[in-house]
Amino acid sequence: MTEAERKKLLASLHHFLVWVGVKEPEELQIDGNGLLSEMEKLHQTEKDLPPEIHAGQGRVEQNRQ
Repeated sequence: MTEAERKKLLASLHHFLVWVGVKEPEELQIDGNGLLSEMEKLHQTEKDLPPEIHAGQGRVEQNRQ
């Protein structure tokens, strides 16, 4: 996954979220099985995910440097 693709994926995760007056969480819980299912359709594996996305654990680390 290229850096541009990684940034696009993370931006798409933020697309549905709006944080007003609260601190952005450091971690998000996701449907890891749903993500893996969609990735299979695109012939991708967990190895293709950026390091801040942990589909097997159902979480995304925010602001990981």
